This record gives sequence, structure tokens and C-alpha cells, in this order.
Amino acid sequence: MANRIQQLGILRIDVINCIMNGEIIEDYPTDYPHPSCLIFGHDTLNNRGVMLWLDMMAIMCLL
Repeated sequence: MANRIQQLGILRIDVINCIMNGEIIEDYPTDYPHPSCLIFGHDTLNNRGVMLWLDMMAIMCLL
């Protein structure tokens, strides 16, 4: 996941900002293999963005 974020030019601080200050707009607790949710948030420059939070463990490793 971290490699894909780097390929897209997304900064780690922007992912953190979106997760910490964004709003969960969809929750998928039964997703396989891990629960996920869709987060609407902004990057550090206040640009809008949508991020898919796939896996709590993957996000914890990213942060």
C-alpha cells in the first residue's frame, strides 16, 4: 500500500490529515479480508480528496 501511495505522489502527512480530520462516509464492516471504510477529507493544503481505508493494520503500518 505504501508503494502505491508513493507512486501516486500522495504524501504521508496528507493521508494522516485525511484520516485524523476526515469524515467516514461509508462503512464496510463485512469487507473481506478486512473491514474497510470510505473517508472524505482534505490534504494539508485543504484540497478535497477521498481515501479508502482498507485495513486497520495497513494504516497503522503506514503511519
